[in-house]
Amino acid sequence: MPRRASTGAVLLLVLLSLAVLTVVGIALAFSTESERASAASEWAIERALYAADAGIRWTAAQLSADAGAFLGRPEFADPPGPFGSVSLPLPGHFHGSGGLFSGDPSEDRIRVTVENPGFLGRRADPAASDGDRFFYAFEVRVTGSEAANPARFRREVVADLEVGPLPADFLERGDRGTIIGHTVGVPVRVVNMNWKER
Repeated sequence: MPRRASTGAVLLLVLLSLAVLTVVGIALAFSTESERASAASEWAIERALYAADAGIRWTAAQLSADAGAFLGRPEFADPPGPFGSVSLPLPGHFHGSGGLFSGDPSEDRIRVTVENPGFLGRRADPAASDGDRFFYAFEVRVTGSEAANPARFRREVVADLEVGPLPADFLERGDRGTIIGHTVGVPVRVVNMNWKER
């Protein structure tokens, strides 16, 4: 008889151990799935931030190459509303058949939107002897987001870009109050100041 009692106790211990292990396994599975989703979300948010930063750098390169042509883009010079913007599609480079991050480079899962630069002011070029050369400062807002609607991730970066030296008559106001920059044809430098994430 004592043998039967110990067999029942062992069976009870085994069932209790299985129940505890099942609860621990379910908790670990839930925790792992939660961490995986959190990591994927953080990765997507970082990609949006890097895309927005790339938009700031692209704007700086465009202003450096020809500030007048960039400020005179149709999206900025005659927008359909009070604010114009340039939208640039970028590939997402998700996992594809070629391996990790080898997705189709022709797809456009990320959207970079460069808003119409806002004129902040100008300062005289200290190297110009006659005082007719200036450095012009612009506030540039760029958004990096998922191209889907609604976007699951989105980041905005704001930077002040200083362009110059340029002539005193470089800028004028258009008929809608938009900024028009005249093409100068001389190399200028662009300095990125006050970069911040919004």
